Amino acid sequence: MLLLAPLLVGISGGFRFIDLWLTRDQQGQYYFERGDYRAAAERFEDPFRKGAAYYRAGDFAQAIDWFARVNNPNAQYNLANSYARLGEYELALENYDAVLDSLPGWQEAKENRALVDSLLKKPGKEEEPPPPGAPALKADEIQFDDKGKKGEKGEVEMEKLTDEQLAEMWMRRLQTSPADFMRIKFVLQAAKTDRRKNE
Repeated sequence: MLLLAPLLVGISGGFRFIDLWLTRDQQGQYYFERGDYRAAAERFEDPFRKGAAYYRAGDFAQAIDWFARVNNPNAQYNLANSYARLGEYELALENYDAVLDSLPGWQEAKENRALVDSLLKKPGKEEEPPPPGAPALKADEIQFDDKGKKGEKGEVEMEKLTDEQLAEMWMRRLQTSPADFMRIKFVLQAAKTDRRKNE
Protein backbone atom coordinates (compact mmCIF):
# COMPACT_ATOMS: atom_id res chain seq x y z
CA MET A 1 0.00 0.00 0.00
CA LEU A 2 2.87 2.37 0.62
CA LEU A 3 3.91 2.30 -3.05
CA LEU A 4 0.46 3.42 -4.20
CA ALA A 5 0.25 6.31 -1.73
CA PRO A 6 2.01 8.84 -4.05
CA LEU A 7 -0.38 7.94 -6.90
CA LEU A 8 -3.43 8.35 -4.69
CA VAL A 9 -2.20 11.72 -3.46
CA GLY A 10 -1.67 12.76 -7.05
CA ILE A 11 -5.24 11.70 -7.96
CA SER A 12 -6.73 14.19 -5.52
CA GLY A 13 -4.55 16.91 -7.08
CA GLY A 14 -5.97 16.39 -10.59
CA PHE A 15 -3.61 13.62 -11.68
CA ARG A 16 -5.18 10.63 -13.40
CA PHE A 17 -3.58 7.23 -13.80
CA ILE A 18 -4.34 7.22 -17.53
CA ASP A 19 -2.07 10.27 -17.89
CA LEU A 20 0.90 7.95 -17.28
CA TRP A 21 0.11 5.88 -20.37
CA LEU A 22 -1.66 8.10 -22.90
CA THR A 23 -1.19 11.70 -23.99
CA ARG A 24 -4.20 14.01 -23.84
CA ASP A 25 -4.64 13.71 -27.63
CA GLN A 26 -4.49 9.91 -27.42
CA GLN A 27 -7.13 9.98 -24.71
CA GLY A 28 -9.25 12.28 -26.88
CA GLN A 29 -8.87 9.94 -29.84
CA TYR A 30 -9.97 7.01 -27.66
CA TYR A 31 -13.23 8.78 -26.76
CA PHE A 32 -13.71 10.17 -30.28
CA GLU A 33 -13.55 6.69 -31.82
CA ARG A 34 -16.18 5.50 -29.34
CA GLY A 35 -18.57 8.36 -30.17
CA ASP A 36 -18.18 10.22 -26.86
CA TYR A 37 -17.38 13.50 -28.59
CA ARG A 38 -17.86 15.72 -25.54
CA ALA A 39 -15.31 13.71 -23.52
CA ALA A 40 -12.98 13.72 -26.53
CA ALA A 41 -13.23 17.51 -26.85
CA GLU A 42 -12.35 17.94 -23.18
CA ARG A 43 -9.21 15.83 -23.57
CA PHE A 44 -7.81 16.88 -26.95
CA GLU A 45 -5.09 19.52 -26.83
CA ASP A 46 -4.75 19.83 -30.62
CA PRO A 47 -7.10 22.70 -31.61
CA PHE A 48 -8.20 21.10 -34.90
CA ARG A 49 -9.09 17.79 -33.25
CA LYS A 50 -10.76 19.62 -30.37
CA GLY A 51 -12.86 21.58 -32.89
CA ALA A 52 -13.78 18.38 -34.73
CA ALA A 53 -14.94 16.77 -31.48
CA TYR A 54 -17.06 19.80 -30.55
CA TYR A 55 -18.53 19.82 -34.07
CA ARG A 56 -19.48 16.15 -33.78
CA ALA A 57 -20.93 16.84 -30.32
CA GLY A 58 -23.17 19.49 -31.90
CA ASP A 59 -21.52 22.39 -30.06
CA PHE A 60 -20.88 24.51 -33.14
CA ALA A 61 -20.00 27.68 -31.21
CA GLN A 62 -17.14 25.87 -29.44
CA ALA A 63 -16.13 24.26 -32.76
CA ILE A 64 -15.85 27.73 -34.31
CA ASP A 65 -13.66 28.89 -31.43
CA TRP A 66 -11.21 26.02 -31.92
CA PHE A 67 -11.20 25.85 -35.73
CA ALA A 68 -10.44 29.59 -35.82
CA ARG A 69 -7.13 28.87 -34.03
CA VAL A 70 -5.86 26.72 -36.90
CA ASN A 71 -4.58 28.26 -40.11
CA ASN A 72 -5.15 25.69 -42.85
CA PRO A 73 -7.84 25.01 -45.48
CA ASN A 74 -9.29 21.99 -43.63
CA ALA A 75 -9.87 24.04 -40.51
CA GLN A 76 -11.32 26.92 -42.51
CA TYR A 77 -13.67 24.52 -44.35
CA ASN A 78 -14.87 23.13 -41.01
CA LEU A 79 -15.16 26.67 -39.67
CA ALA A 80 -17.42 27.53 -42.62
CA ASN A 81 -19.53 24.42 -41.99
CA SER A 82 -19.85 25.37 -38.31
CA TYR A 83 -21.01 28.88 -39.19
CA ALA A 84 -23.51 27.42 -41.64
CA ARG A 85 -24.86 25.04 -38.98
CA LEU A 86 -25.46 28.04 -36.70
CA GLY A 87 -27.24 29.94 -39.48
CA GLU A 88 -24.42 32.48 -39.84
CA TYR A 89 -24.52 32.17 -43.62
CA GLU A 90 -22.54 35.31 -44.49
CA LEU A 91 -19.62 34.25 -42.28
CA ALA A 92 -19.86 30.75 -43.75
CA LEU A 93 -19.63 32.19 -47.29
CA GLU A 94 -16.56 34.25 -46.37
CA ASN A 95 -14.79 31.14 -45.09
CA TYR A 96 -15.84 28.99 -48.06
CA ASP A 97 -14.46 31.72 -50.35
CA ALA A 98 -11.15 31.71 -48.47
CA VAL A 99 -10.95 27.92 -48.78
CA LEU A 100 -11.70 28.07 -52.50
CA ASP A 101 -9.08 30.79 -52.98
CA SER A 102 -6.41 28.44 -51.68
CA LEU A 103 -7.89 25.18 -53.06
CA PRO A 104 -10.13 26.06 -56.03
CA GLY A 105 -10.82 22.42 -56.93
CA TRP A 106 -12.37 21.40 -53.60
CA GLN A 107 -15.75 20.10 -54.79
CA GLU A 108 -17.41 19.77 -51.36
CA ALA A 109 -16.50 23.36 -50.53
CA LYS A 110 -17.97 24.53 -53.85
CA GLU A 111 -21.19 22.60 -53.25
CA ASN A 112 -21.57 23.76 -49.65
CA ARG A 113 -20.86 27.34 -50.68
CA ALA A 114 -23.52 27.17 -53.40
CA LEU A 115 -26.00 25.69 -50.94
CA VAL A 116 -25.37 28.34 -48.28
CA ASP A 117 -25.56 31.06 -50.91
CA SER A 118 -28.94 29.72 -52.03
CA LEU A 119 -30.19 29.91 -48.43
CA LEU A 120 -29.54 33.63 -48.18
CA LYS A 121 -32.53 35.70 -49.19
CA LYS A 122 -31.40 38.24 -51.73
CA PRO A 123 -33.43 41.49 -51.70
CA GLY A 124 -35.14 42.34 -54.95
CA LYS A 125 -34.89 38.85 -56.38
CA GLU A 126 -37.59 36.26 -56.66
CA GLU A 127 -37.10 33.15 -54.62
CA GLU A 128 -35.00 30.65 -56.54
CA PRO A 129 -36.02 27.02 -56.86
CA PRO A 130 -34.36 24.65 -54.38
CA PRO A 131 -31.14 22.96 -55.49
CA PRO A 132 -31.38 19.48 -57.01
CA GLY A 133 -31.80 16.80 -54.40
CA ALA A 134 -33.37 19.18 -51.86
CA PRO A 135 -36.54 17.90 -50.24
CA ALA A 136 -39.77 19.12 -51.75
CA LEU A 137 -41.51 20.36 -48.63
CA LYS A 138 -44.82 21.15 -50.30
CA ALA A 139 -48.30 20.92 -48.87
CA ASP A 140 -50.28 17.71 -49.22
CA GLU A 141 -52.56 17.56 -52.22
CA ILE A 142 -55.42 15.70 -50.53
CA GLN A 143 -56.72 15.91 -47.01
CA PHE A 144 -58.80 13.13 -45.43
CA ASP A 145 -61.48 13.74 -42.85
CA ASP A 146 -62.05 11.60 -39.75
CA LYS A 147 -64.20 9.08 -41.66
CA GLY A 148 -61.45 8.33 -44.16
CA LYS A 149 -63.27 9.99 -47.08
CA LYS A 150 -61.61 12.32 -49.50
CA GLY A 151 -61.88 15.89 -48.39
CA GLU A 152 -60.99 19.16 -49.97
CA LYS A 153 -57.45 20.00 -50.91
CA GLY A 154 -55.56 21.34 -47.91
CA GLU A 155 -52.14 22.19 -46.60
CA VAL A 156 -49.97 20.80 -43.86
CA GLU A 157 -48.64 23.67 -41.80
CA MET A 158 -44.90 23.24 -41.17
CA GLU A 159 -45.15 24.85 -37.74
CA LYS A 160 -47.48 22.05 -36.61
CA LEU A 161 -44.86 19.41 -37.36
CA THR A 162 -42.82 18.26 -34.40
CA ASP A 163 -39.04 18.10 -34.44
CA GLU A 164 -39.32 14.31 -34.60
CA GLN A 165 -41.56 14.50 -37.70
CA LEU A 166 -39.17 16.93 -39.39
CA ALA A 167 -36.24 14.70 -38.52
CA GLU A 168 -38.08 11.68 -39.93
CA MET A 169 -38.82 13.55 -43.17
CA TRP A 170 -35.16 14.54 -43.35
CA MET A 171 -33.95 10.97 -42.73
CA ARG A 172 -36.22 9.61 -45.47
CA ARG A 173 -34.65 12.02 -47.92
CA LEU A 174 -31.08 11.29 -46.76
CA GLN A 175 -28.73 10.71 -49.67
CA THR A 176 -25.43 8.85 -49.59
CA SER A 177 -23.37 11.80 -50.83
CA PRO A 178 -22.04 14.09 -48.05
CA ALA A 179 -22.84 17.11 -50.21
CA ASP A 180 -26.46 16.00 -50.59
CA PHE A 181 -26.58 15.28 -46.86
CA MET A 182 -25.44 18.82 -46.02
CA ARG A 183 -27.73 20.37 -48.65
CA ILE A 184 -30.82 18.70 -47.21
CA LYS A 185 -29.84 19.43 -43.63
CA PHE A 186 -29.30 23.14 -44.35
CA VAL A 187 -32.60 23.43 -46.24
CA LEU A 188 -34.48 21.89 -43.31
CA GLN A 189 -32.69 24.11 -40.82
CA ALA A 190 -33.48 27.20 -42.89
CA ALA A 191 -37.16 26.21 -43.05
CA LYS A 192 -37.23 25.73 -39.29
CA THR A 193 -35.49 29.09 -38.70
CA ASP A 194 -37.92 30.87 -41.04
CA ARG A 195 -40.84 29.24 -39.24
CA ARG A 196 -39.56 30.47 -35.86
CA LYS A 197 -39.03 33.99 -37.17
CA ASN A 198 -42.63 34.12 -38.41
CA GLU A 199 -44.05 33.09 -35.03
